[in-house]
Amino acid sequence: MKLTINERIAKLREWMHSESIQAAIIPSADPHMSEYLPDYWKTREWLSGFTGSAGTVVVGIDTAGLWTDSRYFIQAESELKGTVIQLHKMGEKGVLSIPDWLCKTLFSGDRIYVDASCITLAEFRKYRDKLKGSALEVIAGDDVFRHIWEDRPPLPAHPVFEHPREFCGKPMGEKLSEIRREMKQQSASHLLVTALDEIAWTLNLRGSDVECNPVFLAWLVIDEEKATLFSDNSKFSAKIIGQLEENGIEIRPYRHIEDFIAGLTENTRLMIDPLQVNYRISVAANKTNLIEKSSPVCQLKASKTHEEIDHIKEAMRRDGVAVFRAFEWLKQQLKSGTVPEYVLAEKLAFFRSQQSNYMGESFHAIVGYRGNGAIVHYRATESHFSEIEKEGMLLVDSGGQYLDGTTDITRTIHLSEPNDRERQHFTLVLKGMIALSRAVFPEGTHGVQLDILARQPLWNHGLNYGHGTGHGVGYFLNVHEPPQGFVPNLSQRGTSVLREGMITSNEPGYYLEGHYGIRCENLVVCRDRGDGFQFLETLTLMAFDQKLINPDLLSPEEKTWLNEYHQSVYRELSSLLTESERLILKEQC
Repeated sequence: MKLTINERIAKLREWMHSESIQAAIIPSADPHMSEYLPDYWKTREWLSGFTGSAGTVVVGIDTAGLWTDSRYFIQAESELKGTVIQLHKMGEKGVLSIPDWLCKTLFSGDRIYVDASCITLAEFRKYRDKLKGSALEVIAGDDVFRHIWEDRPPLPAHPVFEHPREFCGKPMGEKLSEIRREMKQQSASHLLVTALDEIAWTLNLRGSDVECNPVFLAWLVIDEEKATLFSDNSKFSAKIIGQLEENGIEIRPYRHIEDFIAGLTENTRLMIDPLQVNYRISVAANKTNLIEKSSPVCQLKASKTHEEIDHIKEAMRRDGVAVFRAFEWLKQQLKSGTVPEYVLAEKLAFFRSQQSNYMGESFHAIVGYRGNGAIVHYRATESHFSEIEKEGMLLVDSGGQYLDGTTDITRTIHLSEPNDRERQHFTLVLKGMIALSRAVFPEGTHGVQLDILARQPLWNHGLNYGHGTGHGVGYFLNVHEPPQGFVPNLSQRGTSVLREGMITSNEPGYYLEGHYGIRCENLVVCRDRGDGFQFLETLTLMAFDQKLINPDLLSPEEKTWLNEYHQSVYRELSSLLTESERLILKEQC
């Protein structure tokens, strides 16, 4: 019989009582610190019922809470209804952080559980140091859900496949050489690579162990001459195993990583990323000389080659055609009835699947009609959706995985005639997107320095949005890719330097709860201008809904940018469309 959320909390508390634990921290994480998780590690979701990709549950003896950010406030309030879990809105005035809440709630000598495999070394240190002052002990233990989650899904074991050489930018051997040069600069004899997308990029391999993310479960240790890949051997074809061996890579079982790390000698200079490696593995490495640095693979992967950028531009053309056809399909359907939000999401995937090199969605499409559009990471399902009617605002955020690139695009349209407030809000968001698109900045600029450009038009009217303006995007990899981004804080995204070839989303928004959401999103790539300055080249190709634009609010420069953008959309897409479709696109541009 399926347990209710409150019964699951009760089972966890029974275990806590047996272990003399007064609080348990359950993050959204796996041992690789992935943002999107295999079903096996969706422990926080199972325990709480909250399905958002970011959030941490803390369970005490007689209280429980979920901490999440503003993207998920509305969603969390709905999904936590009827449970004993209280929502703590991170960033809101008066809301305590998890460590502060624990210090206030618990007593001297109390013990706090975390799964040692699902917390980074840096995060564990933060909790330990903060809570030590209140005489609270952090216990990094084994996976408690092995005891309380009876019908837990198995670990994924899907086949691994090659990323074709014509698309992958550089051969595996060249990438390994680049990584070893970075290791040498840090005097490292070994590098531990734990992020799944970094392993996939290094080896020019892809998988399907994580939904929407073409990665596979593995660990990778690179030394000065060879490398060891920890993954299930059955995932790999004989051809791939041969290619790995040619590059000096041996495959060992996935679960042997800890023993391997623990067996490294005292002379080993092991490079790890404390923001990425889990605490359990860092403990196993205590015999080695640890070099704590950001992963060099992260930076190398983020800067796409000219060849990769050329490929992504072609993928963007096909993706633009697919999104155009999905919107036109919707408009035709609305002439005779309504359309469920989830059906439009399915149609987006269908039209993308008709394009060459398509491999799947890069995330589950966000199709938010009217008030649902104000739920930033809303997802319609067959059991929870609204009917799209032929009036009102519709926000659609979707993306595709292609062998030649990853896409992510948001368009907000109006299905009838917008009112003045709707046009004003949309135009202010568009002005912010244009401002960031037109930015020119010196080399060495950080994302936090540019974020204000996208917010200023809204700020001038006392408006704002609670999420970052942009995130890095992978190349047939994760749609959310570190390190860079446009954010208003000093996080990794905000403090990372923008470099030639980095692809980032540009997606300001505005959300009027209960009424509508607005977001305009294009992907942009950072380009060197050749004189010590850089600029952002727009990659995405899809017209904006001109009904929603108030031209009186646009400057001459903004109008020029918009007109030139729409001309490029028509120029790049028209040859892929039928004659009747070209006429429609011409009107839109």
